[in-house]
Amino acid sequence: MDRGKVGEALSLIGLTPIDSEIYLYISANPNCRAGRIISELDLNRSKVYDSLNKLSKMGLLSCVLTNYVKRYASTGPEMLRRIYEGRSQAMGETIEYLSTLALHSPEKVGVRMVDGEEGYKSLKEEFLSRMKKGQEMLILGAPRIVFERLEPYLIQFHKRRRNMGVDLRAIYNTDVRKYGKIREKWSRTQVRYLHKGSTAWVEIFNDSIMIPAFSDRVITIGITDPSIASFFRSYFETLWKGAR
Repeated sequence: MDRGKVGEALSLIGLTPIDSEIYLYISANPNCRAGRIISELDLNRSKVYDSLNKLSKMGLLSCVLTNYVKRYASTGPEMLRRIYEGRSQAMGETIEYLSTLALHSPEKVGVRMVDGEEGYKSLKEEFLSRMKKGQEMLILGAPRIVFERLEPYLIQFHKRRRNMGVDLRAIYNTDVRKYGKIREKWSRTQVRYLHKGSTAWVEIFNDSIMIPAFSDRVITIGITDPSIASFFRSYFETLWKGAR
């Protein structure tokens, strides 16, 4: 595993880059003194001692005093695992708690605008999470650029959708037929194509809709309103009848 990725992983339990560097060094060189760490890693003395105290308090290091000199060793991967699992459990409990606060209640959300591809993904995931088995998602006119940028993500998204038992009907422009052909083979998925390209791009999830715009800047408008969703659903049905 690459050192950079190890550092990123250790940051999940609160270790700074210096903490991680010292922890990994001691793991590879047990029973070493602080002076050796300062010399070998060329780090500031006070920062090294601060980090050693932090790592010791976390239980990641053990310290033995020999002839008035402290020597440090790692307490091993099991302690690291316990710390990680404890924080994961705390995060899980936090997520459960937040889900009870009705932060995303459809009645309160109304209209939202999110920026970037990650904003588009997060809104899409949120709207899908509200759906139930047997319900249907509708897509109208997704442009070629979204497939070119996000096809790996979209494939995984629709895999989750199908596993949830949510159906999809999509009306695409003919210039994305190669992507549509992939989707035609999926279960719970029906695809048709417009005779003439549509400039509209709408995704409908029950009482919520997404209107994304992908260009130099990615912006997605999310609307949760039964009457507006019903209007777009009726518009979709009209186009579905005329699509091939």
